[in-house]
Amino acid sequence: MEEKRLMVTEGMLERVVYGMENQRESLALDPLSGELRHEKDGDLIPLPPWGPTDGYRLMDQFVLTLPPSPFRHRLEDILHSGTGVFRRFKNALVERPEIEKLWRRFKFREMRKSALSWFARWSEALVLESLGPEPEEWDELPLADFSLQPLVGGDLPLLQEWRGEALRAQGVGCQEMDEQILEINESGDLFLPSSQGRCLGLKAENASGEAVGCALLVMDGAPSYGACFDMVYVLPEFRGLGLGKLLATSLLDQVQEQGVRSLRCRTGGEGRHFESWLEAHGFQIRSVQWQWNAEDLSRDV
Repeated sequence: MEEKRLMVTEGMLERVVYGMENQRESLALDPLSGELRHEKDGDLIPLPPWGPTDGYRLMDQFVLTLPPSPFRHRLEDILHSGTGVFRRFKNALVERPEIEKLWRRFKFREMRKSALSWFARWSEALVLESLGPEPEEWDELPLADFSLQPLVGGDLPLLQEWRGEALRAQGVGCQEMDEQILEINESGDLFLPSSQGRCLGLKAENASGEAVGCALLVMDGAPSYGACFDMVYVLPEFRGLGLGKLLATSLLDQVQEQGVRSLRCRTGGEGRHFESWLEAHGFQIRSVQWQWNAEDLSRDV
């Protein structure tokens, strides 16, 4: 094949990836136009091979990138079931649009790499312009799929349940708030009976409008007195997407606008991963609490 000049673009890569996935037609690349044609049309370059085995390998690799959760275990069970894997995997992702978007992004990124390698193998016949690394926006988490809404009195039953889960996990919170029960005042606002200040909180909702996490803090009274993070909680299957940090950052911005000059919280157990966020936002350690439990004596240290 004689040397032809062809500028590789993202659009061309998208067409090649489409052709790789298209199992119904035999497509190839026209080196003059960069378009896909049927292989019988003439002097074309055959696309890189792609079959069910490649698709299964990608699904398996993708599942390994997800944080441990019931949904990840469900996807693993589907992959190991041996029957109707592709259809069941696709149907499961439809139920979780934010994970489905991650999958589509992951799949295209990996197939793009295969397409670029394939272009490189034709470099002696084609003069190609390098596209460089992946677009930076591919590394962004799909937080746009979630919306933040104020916590209101009607959220109290769910909030009480999540507070219990957060306390059992020793997550983010404030020790002095642990045993207190949230209530609703006459105005419909959340509050703690022993606190002179009101509660301020946000919840994260997925694309279906379901609450999947929340952050709550309690004002000490006048804004200048300070406030305390009562809890930051995200359902296990939605962890690892940055939702907890998004909730906390948004809540921190709100209280700063209201004049709060001091904000405190406690971390422990599952909440330790939150400490990098605290450091990045100017929090400083004021005390350390150590606890001895008899059952810990039986563990190897």
